[in-house]
Amino acid sequence: MDARLVDHRTQQQFAPEWQHAGERWSDAVWEFVEKAPNPLDDAVIDATIAFARQPTFICGAHRSGTTLVRDLLDGHPALCVLPAEASYFGAMERKVASRTWDQRLSFVGREWLRRLVNPINQPPFWLLGRSTESISPYADFARCYANHATLLRDALVPAADLAAIACAFAKTRGQVFDDLAWWIEKTPGTERHLPRIWQMFPQARVIHVVRDPKGAAASYRALLPHSNADAASMTAAFREMIRSYRICRHFMRAAPDDQYLIVSYDALVGDRVGTMRRVARFLGIADHPALQEQSVAGLPASPNSSYAAPFSRPPPWSAFERVCLEVARIYYRKVVRDLA
Repeated sequence: MDARLVDHRTQQQFAPEWQHAGERWSDAVWEFVEKAPNPLDDAVIDATIAFARQPTFICGAHRSGTTLVRDLLDGHPALCVLPAEASYFGAMERKVASRTWDQRLSFVGREWLRRLVNPINQPPFWLLGRSTESISPYADFARCYANHATLLRDALVPAADLAAIACAFAKTRGQVFDDLAWWIEKTPGTERHLPRIWQMFPQARVIHVVRDPKGAAASYRALLPHSNADAASMTAAFREMIRSYRICRHFMRAAPDDQYLIVSYDALVGDRVGTMRRVARFLGIADHPALQEQSVAGLPASPNSSYAAPFSRPPPWSAFERVCLEVARIYYRKVVRDLA
């Protein structure tokens, strides 16, 4: 599988050869774990349940800077930051809706085993470390996940299979629940599900990232020649931006200030120190040097940029795309005006 782990940052879909190898590997790990379960320590059950109810979700339109915010939070000692997008609300829920609990557990567990090897199709890989003859961090993670998911389900924790991923990831990395303020998950588009999220997790905090649509659209468009998307997806991207801006304007009025924070990507790039201090205050955590450095699972991370590799020059903007861009900028300017 190592031979297939190359930097495919220009591709939005995982290469088929990696997908097939990853599935065979995750199947083998999960089957091994099912034969050798490891019960939870009763002493940490209360702390586990309390931690599971403390999520922070990072959201925003694609290419708006959500990955940068997540990677800057990654190294803070008071946070457990999931290194891959869960895509739980919507996509993952639909995939597991008709499955039994055991089937759901197996599907999500195997999926995350692969994500913790290759989270975003570019280095760093093998985020939990390498296995040896005596130690397998991925088997440890799978055991932790299966045990935590069942515990949280029985404790009536909402989205128990998602919260269990955070618990298992923290546990496998040696983090102590009592020392952690939040677990962090980033998926673009999660803003569409905020009313239901706050119903499920009343204490949840949300960081909504917005970006000038001209920069976001240019970043998205640069990927088109290297993905399976067609030109029509550019229209969908503008639609997603406009919807995200409209949701942003709604919740900046409707949501409590201590649960909903808007972060401007352009402000973050211009003043990383000041912006991340603001994020730290929002989360109630101490300012820390790690907030200025990008990492994934504690490993140095390169920017998730559309311009990090040579790209063929994209075609000129069409007249319709220019109109879409102007409409998106109108909504974005309303957000900026309201923030001011």
